[in-house]
Amino acid sequence: MLYSDVDINGSALPAIDLAAIKGSIEILIGYAPFQRLFNPRFGCQLDTLLFELISTATAMKIKTALMR
Repeated sequence: MLYSDVDINGSALPAIDLAAIKGSIEILIGYAPFQRLFNPRFGCQLDTLLFELISTATAMKIKTALMR
């Protein structure tokens, strides 16, 4: 067991390894910047790209949003 976290599905058991990493990534992507008080840099702006057409430019925007 390398990684453990609270299970985001509400289970009483902790999430372990891959499930813990997946849950943490879902939380990071699910929040927009300035949505969390006292931590304005937490999250990313993927919600602004929700209905964009898939193209090279959109892929670069997604990559930039995830790297911030």
